[in-house]
Amino acid sequence: MNPDREPSAASGPPLLQLRDIARSFGVVHALSGVDLDIRAGEVHALVGENGAGKSTLIAICAGVHQPDRGEIALRGRPVRFGGPADAEASGISVVYQELSLISDLDVAQNIYLHREPRRGRVFLDGGALYAQCRDLLRRVEVDVDPHARVSSLSVAQRQLVEIAKALSRDAAVVFMDEPTASLTSVEQEYLFGVIARLRAAGTAVVYVSHRLDEIFRVADVVTVLKDGRPVRTMPAGATDHDEMVGLMVGRELANDLYPPRPKGVVERDPEVLQRGPEVMERDSDSASGTHPGPRLSVRGASSPGRIRDIALDVWPGEIVGLAGLIGSGRTSLLRAIFGVDPEAQRAVFVDGQPVAASPAAAIRAGIGFVSEDRTTEGLALDLTN
Repeated sequence: MNPDREPSAASGPPLLQLRDIARSFGVVHALSGVDLDIRAGEVHALVGENGAGKSTLIAICAGVHQPDRGEIALRGRPVRFGGPADAEASGISVVYQELSLISDLDVAQNIYLHREPRRGRVFLDGGALYAQCRDLLRRVEVDVDPHARVSSLSVAQRQLVEIAKALSRDAAVVFMDEPTASLTSVEQEYLFGVIARLRAAGTAVVYVSHRLDEIFRVADVVTVLKDGRPVRTMPAGATDHDEMVGLMVGRELANDLYPPRPKGVVERDPEVLQRGPEVMERDSDSASGTHPGPRLSVRGASSPGRIRDIALDVWPGEIVGLAGLIGSGRTSLLRAIFGVDPEAQRAVFVDGQPVAASPAAAIRAGIGFVSEDRTTEGLALDLTN
């Protein structure tokens, strides 16, 4: 827990209480015997490996799935949600890891879908809708045009709209499932500020993330899940990174989480890096032992309105990071290299051999691409595994 924060004011009976929750999908036991107490004005983090049951637990609390066993109580009263609408009406809101926005609608229409202001109970009040949306976006500090079509927004902007949509309901409990997955460090700070304001206003926040530094930054209480079962619930300030990882994986980790760099990695002189890739064409036989030059070379990467004349070299065994704010061109550069962007111009070489501007050619040359929007661009959802 961040030592600079005020301690949680959460006290009294739980706002949301789960007892002996179980859920199976066929032979897979996603949850088994989960107990959880969520209090008003408290940030409760759920951590665990992939498949630990975190998202399934959120789906049950949101009315998406029904538990096979167990009880849920909200404000001390037993509840059973027939669907997401029931959960939302009861004061539970969710920021999903997989965005639930409708691409063909604009920002305001998405945020207030099925809750649009009306004139005389029949006619949509468009003026009130967009005024209401502008006020909400201003309050939650999301810099997006209410009239902008969601399909025109970046993934990070869509994530911020998803957060604004959840906060628009003035919920008593807000679940956040990997909310920073698509956000830059600046936008993450904005989100942490939103969480702090929710906490101060008495809202309960359930926060899911694989980034443990975020957990210690925002959480008051942490529950560790493993294989669908709760391992331990504890104050965030009563544990540390190593203990939490050990609870998640079920064993104590050795001190080789970050092993030494392998031999053969080309070390770049910082002064050479500042002078640009043109001076990096050096004989690296003695350093790498395999290739006389960069494994990947990019020259003149440009795309109208996005990137301009970018050059890049990646040497054998090297990891190159691309940093920048939203709109700086990071994604556009990767799409140009992989040949996804038909408007892009670039010269790409793998081991000195030119690679044509198409995904098929990139794949044949050994280039892989994990897209920013993996659901829309990375999968053919109608096909099997």
